[in-house]
Amino acid sequence: MFGANKKDMSMLSAGKSLTVCGYEIKKMPIGAYIRALDKIQDLPGELMEKCFPGMSVDDILSDLSKLDKSAVANLVTRAIAVVPEYALGVLAELTGIPVERLFEDESIGVDGLARILDAWLEVNRLGEFLALMKGLPRKLAENLKIQIPGYKGSSSAPLASA
Repeated sequence: MFGANKKDMSMLSAGKSLTVCGYEIKKMPIGAYIRALDKIQDLPGELMEKCFPGMSVDDILSDLSKLDKSAVANLVTRAIAVVPEYALGVLAELTGIPVERLFEDESIGVDGLARILDAWLEVNRLGEFLALMKGLPRKLAENLKIQIPGYKGSSSAPLASA
């Protein structure tokens, strides 16, 4: 694919898993990754709903303009309560570990969460994926013989117009 050799491609598709805190962390399907991204995109709206229940955007902006020290403390407390719930929900979506277990399993703890996330990153080779994706525009330009501003080596052919 786009000049990658077969050895590189087999490395990308090699499946493996790691066991952390008694849970098997496996290579995840693309669908789970997309669902996790959807959950992350919902966070701002959920955060606003939890911090300002039942309020319109105008009401929220009005309240924000009048914040005092006690209101800021209350707002921060509500926000802090929402973020971990979402973070664990995303981690549950990525790893397949039920969110209740992430919250309640004594064998996990804070250090276990870090090890689980580290194992997920290793098994799913996210660093390698991002590195490959970084070079994709240049490779596409070279293969399609188009000029992309800022990429050396792309052809000087004009861009196709719509």
